[in-house]
Amino acid sequence: MWARAVSEVAARGWWQWLLVTLPLLLLGDFLYYYVPAVLAAILVPLRRRRERYEEQRYRQFLSGRPRVSVIVAGRNEEASMANCIQSLLEQEYPNLEIIVVDDASTDRTYPIAQQFARRGLIRLLRNNATAGRGGRPSATNLGVRVSTGQFILSVDADTTFDRDLILYMIGPFRDPQVGVVAGNLKVRNWRAGFLTRMQAVEYMVGIGLGKRWTDLRGVTLQASGALGAFRKEAVLAVGQWDSELAEDTDISLKLQKAGWRVRFAPKAIALTDAPEKRRGLSRQRYRWDRGTLRTYYHKHGGLLNPFRYRLGLVFELAVSYFFGTIATLLYPLYMVLMLAYHPWTLFFALLVAYLMCMGGAMATTLAAVGISERRRQEWTLVAWSALLPFYKEWLRWVRLRATVHEMLRLHYEDVFLPDSAWRCAPRW
Repeated sequence: MWARAVSEVAARGWWQWLLVTLPLLLLGDFLYYYVPAVLAAILVPLRRRRERYEEQRYRQFLSGRPRVSVIVAGRNEEASMANCIQSLLEQEYPNLEIIVVDDASTDRTYPIAQQFARRGLIRLLRNNATAGRGGRPSATNLGVRVSTGQFILSVDADTTFDRDLILYMIGPFRDPQVGVVAGNLKVRNWRAGFLTRMQAVEYMVGIGLGKRWTDLRGVTLQASGALGAFRKEAVLAVGQWDSELAEDTDISLKLQKAGWRVRFAPKAIALTDAPEKRRGLSRQRYRWDRGTLRTYYHKHGGLLNPFRYRLGLVFELAVSYFFGTIATLLYPLYMVLMLAYHPWTLFFALLVAYLMCMGGAMATTLAAVGISERRRQEWTLVAWSALLPFYKEWLRWVRLRATVHEMLRLHYEDVFLPDSAWRCAPRW
């Protein structure tokens, strides 16, 4: 049997192997995930002088001390709320307002935050409605309505921040066309196990390098819910966050529809906790993938109109749709057909594809660590990145399940949001 497999493989010419392996690279993440990251790693050093120039302009802009309101909206965050608030209080920026919105927590989140409020360090709001929790979007909207800042910083309660974060997050707003700024998230608990190490590599490459690449081309799509800054007047003009969607993708795309730009701030660094267990990570990515498809292409599919919106933005959305949705659906079909007709060829093609992806993962991780401010702590992740293709292969099947469920409208309501958010919500 082994001799037959070897003879079958050896009988194919190099061009046939290319035709067999290329679909794996095309339908997988190699062309979408690793190639742009390598290009970003090459081009980023060329921008260093420009970044230093921009930083000087940021300082000039912030010398006027524009008011910044930080909104921490959460529910049952007693384990992390104190650290988050303390990290914000240590920010090296004088005109800062911290607003904590407790969304009907059942643990000690409110008493913990109240200790800071009694000393006049933060403003504390609590949802005591008889209907129960309102969800993250609703709580954030409440914080925006009472805020006094010109700019809004929306953060997760399990996140902590570098002390110069405000400079880099708010600085890009010196450009009057910028309505959203995305920050640079890193995984705090990356040493906890295999999954957190993989997520740390994923964040470094996908955010640290990937968003640099989109920022270079002016096509960054969104700010993360854990760390995003917004021009308040722009947010109010588009009606704030929609209550039936928990993704900050929604507000980012609404603002781009209104003509605002999104920028990425690579030096605005925050640390967040990543899921440590397979079940928790699977549920998180299922929700992210489903929310992305619903928000990008069901609700805001009009952004794909090249006659109305910027061509670069349309192209980025189209590419994301191909690799995130179409390729996700075609991948299992390709695997089934190859298993049925050329199983041994598929085995060797997968081996070649893995080796190429392993090389791409290690190269991009090395590049991400090379430009990281925490490179001394993160060097060991380069070796771990050799296993990243296995991790992403597992996540591909999670994405497939989310994609099929969203397309068929199965289990449509997001359990992350309360029933009150769905009563009058449209079905996109």
